[in-house]
Amino acid sequence: MPVQESTAAVDFDLTGFDLAWLVTLASVVETGSFTQAGLRLGLTQSAVSQQVAALERWAGTELLRRRPVALTDAGRLVLGHHNALRAQLVRLGTELADLREGRLGTIRVAAFLSACRALVPGALAAFRRDHPLVRVVLFQVEPGPALAALRAGDVDLAIVFGYGTLEIPAPLVPVPLFDEPVLLAVPADHPMAGLSWVDLGQVDPAELVAAPDASLPMTWPDAARTHYEGDDFSVVLALVAAGHGVAPVPRLAVTPPPAGVALVPLAGAGPARRRVWAVAAEGADQPPVTAFIGALTAGSPAAGTAAV
Repeated sequence: MPVQESTAAVDFDLTGFDLAWLVTLASVVETGSFTQAGLRLGLTQSAVSQQVAALERWAGTELLRRRPVALTDAGRLVLGHHNALRAQLVRLGTELADLREGRLGTIRVAAFLSACRALVPGALAAFRRDHPLVRVVLFQVEPGPALAALRAGDVDLAIVFGYGTLEIPAPLVPVPLFDEPVLLAVPADHPMAGLSWVDLGQVDPAELVAAPDASLPMTWPDAARTHYEGDDFSVVLALVAAGHGVAPVPRLAVTPPPAGVALVPLAGAGPARRRVWAVAAEGADQPPVTAFIGALTAGSPAAGTAAV
């Protein structure tokens, strides 16, 4: 009859277990004596004997024959697991160091749609060069909900925007990334396409592609012939490219400009500039978050000075 290998788990009580016992056992075997093991470990011979005896009591069997020093079968089993455990502890120490230095872990980033598309990918590529093992989770979230998620601890970093000033409540800490212009997107064959600038107040209201959900601080005229009930500027730009009107759009939303669309700087009344911030919680000790903000800063447009 074949012998069936037991797979039943034994519930050892680890209360009071000391990893030093395993180190002491290994030292006795490696040096061949309790006295030499004590010299290596800075212990008396009596202390070495006591630690080996304590390990044997925990194991419930003899691990070491004393004269001469030799491992029993149980001792060889324990020492084998000690070697595997030591390797695991070395790996644990390395991973903890990686975590402390920001080379390991997870960061959760909330960002508005244009930043998800045109800002985060480049910053993430730069971040990954120095932090290849850090997991990044990106959420597409508008500024208000993003700040709420940050305060609640549901994300580690929020990328938000505002026109003029943005009220960011304590204990959140904003880091300005850049200012960007709001431009007028017009069909490439439109008469305004060649202008050096245009005053939004002089644009025929009927020509505007109204997008009240796109977070632009302006009142949309009822006379606009085309209304878009959504917040995706790529849809607005597609409508402009198809000749359905003109529309103000932030620079980040048209990076790069789509085919069939020309961009004209705005002047005079209207939303001229938008400011973008990276926001983290005050006192958050997360090196990956700091590094990711650095990558965002390094990869940000130069304060809205990019050529149009």
